[in-house]
Amino acid sequence: MNFEGSLVNSTLVRLIAYSNEGILRLIFNDGRGYEYINVPRQIYDLIIESDSIGQAYWKYVRSNFRYHRRIDKTEAMKMLNLFIVQQQKQKLIINYDDS
Repeated sequence: MNFEGSLVNSTLVRLIAYSNEGILRLIFNDGRGYEYINVPRQIYDLIIESDSIGQAYWKYVRSNFRYHRRIDKTEAMKMLNLFIVQQQKQKLIINYDDS
């Protein structure tokens, strides 16, 4: 299953990922992870675009969807590390001066 996601700067959440199957995964700063199903794409977009990720999570997800399953810390850290590596690859900047 493919997920697109974002590492976020939040006091509550570290990673938000979404699949085209309507699965939303959140990895929290303390290593806990939760998976929510049947989440509309608009909810993911609202959270990502929010000024407060934590408040958006409570408003749009926590109060409206039950989590489908907990993601164990090993799986959560694996997913987080994959996103970190991918983000680092995309941000690679080379300063090259051949003079």
